[in-house]
Amino acid sequence: MDARGAPGLCAGRIPCAATGKKASPAPPLPTATDGALLTPEQIEARLVAAIQVSVDDQRDLIKRWAQAVQSYILKTGQVAPERLSIITPESATAPVTGKPRANLSLD
Repeated sequence: MDARGAPGLCAGRIPCAATGKKASPAPPLPTATDGALLTPEQIEARLVAAIQVSVDDQRDLIKRWAQAVQSYILKTGQVAPERLSIITPESATAPVTGKPRANLSLD
């Protein structure tokens, strides 16, 4: 039994050697209609096209990211709390270029 009490499993879904059971096969790799494997760029393009993210979701993510960054900076103790604040972003719908961007300002 594993730590969760499941028989024949050593660590989660990995079978124990003692049981002789084989691991389940890996999921198939993504392919194009002609059967060729997709490149990472093609996979990313398909994911971007398929995922729908609302403006509210984007705004919430931006807010949580800013709070995490602010918390990290304040934990270092190198910046006084009164010198660091979070401002509302100009636009949550700006085009995505694939490069992260942050506006930081010390007052």
